[in-house]
Amino acid sequence: EFRRVLFRSQAGPSAAGIQESGGLVTGARADAIELDPAASGLLGIPISAQLDAAVFACDSAPVARVWQAGRLQVENGRHRHRDRSARDFARVVASLAG
Repeated sequence: EFRRVLFRSQAGPSAAGIQESGGLVTGARADAIELDPAASGLLGIPISAQLDAAVFACDSAPVARVWQAGRLQVENGRHRHRDRSARDFARVVASLAG
């Protein structure tokens, strides 16, 4: 299943069966990432190369905000469910250890 999704994803998310997309049109699903221009890994990098730098050259993700399906999920680099996820993770790890 993973290989099918991986190889078909090269044709786009809709072809891989990941998420149906309506394109960049009114009413379509909206996912977006806003990079932090003040992140050290992006300083001095032209805007046209910042996405590449963010993916391949930064030590940590220079992400300011993320929207998924039009809803703000990450702000100031912090996921809105970070604290809850950390507590849940710690609880599961503790249950596996004990």
